[in-house]
Amino acid sequence: MKSNTPGSPVKMKLKVGQVVGIAWMMVAALGQAAASEDEAGTLFWRGDLRLRYESDFDGTGVDDRHRGRMRARVGADYQFNPSTKLGARLRTGNRHSQQSALLTFVNDQGADNDPLDFVLDQLYVAFDGSGWNAWAGRNAFPFWKQNELFWDDDVTLTGASGDINLMKSPGNLTGSVGVFKLPDGGYGLHGLMSAGQIMYRVDLAETVRLTSSAGIYRMDGREGASYLRNGNGARDYLIGSISLQLKCNLGGMPVALGADCYSNLEDYSPESPDSFTAMHHDEKDGYVLSIVVGGLDEPGDWLLGYYNARIEALAVNASFAQDDWLRFGGRNGQTDSSDFKGHEFRIARAISESLNLTARYFVVDALSGVRGSNRFRLDLNWAF
Repeated sequence: MKSNTPGSPVKMKLKVGQVVGIAWMMVAALGQAAASEDEAGTLFWRGDLRLRYESDFDGTGVDDRHRGRMRARVGADYQFNPSTKLGARLRTGNRHSQQSALLTFVNDQGADNDPLDFVLDQLYVAFDGSGWNAWAGRNAFPFWKQNELFWDDDVTLTGASGDINLMKSPGNLTGSVGVFKLPDGGYGLHGLMSAGQIMYRVDLAETVRLTSSAGIYRMDGREGASYLRNGNGARDYLIGSISLQLKCNLGGMPVALGADCYSNLEDYSPESPDSFTAMHHDEKDGYVLSIVVGGLDEPGDWLLGYYNARIEALAVNASFAQDDWLRFGGRNGQTDSSDFKGHEFRIARAISESLNLTARYFVVDALSGVRGSNRFRLDLNWAF
């Protein structure tokens, strides 16, 4: 048997029960460890498990599809002292995909199910100071956002980031900056992003909070990406974003209203040698509108949500945005998450403080071409 090289993922062909069983044991074992922390209180475990039923139907040019999928993530944080922490996380997921941590363990199309595969998607050291914090290594997207239409939660970055509190009253003003290598699949790095964001949060009344942000994201591409589609690795982007969120209580029920606008300020030529860039050179804007009612804080809580989105082809880098809404894409878990308009309807119920059931229904049409996608997902989520 060949030994695995350091840092390479483990791959095994397993049956349905084995895949789910191994994932469940991974998270459950660490969940038990989380209950008994290190005597000095410096080692903390975290993790979650997702089991999903997914149905894609009435799509344009593709057959209907039904799948059972799963995701397991386990992580640990070691607190060296009050201001310094080391964090790491291992997740399931195709090593060729930066967007998805889910594995298919059963399907109705006769296709091969996914092998059990792992990616070390977080490994960082973090520092907390008085009014500032920073991290270096590989970690989650460090800027405030209220959905994944611009940046998928599974897409982690390698580099350094920091934020500082600029004003505490009235309201809280925070500035954040970072420089990162961008992911190309689960392990590869390709291209560079430098970014900054200003976020302002203020309580307008006892139960009314307004959060606003403005950010700029410069992605410098280069040729030779292994997995990124449609020239997304080689193309430069200069994306500006503005977001607003208003949270309040209506009749004792929490309500969140959200709006996001994206505009790619990069100048593309209709004569670009890249055919995708030339075809979509002036399609560079997008928006998301949302309303979420309720929450999942206590057992028995309900949540209802609605999202409306219109994302033009080059408004975001489609290789780093969400992979939930649509079926557009290619092999290796790469989703083309732009050039569409559509709706998401969401309903969720908290079964316990750490367990919830979430149903999501998506109706999507392409902005160019004749593609369409309808998708239903039912997720059982457990976290500790």
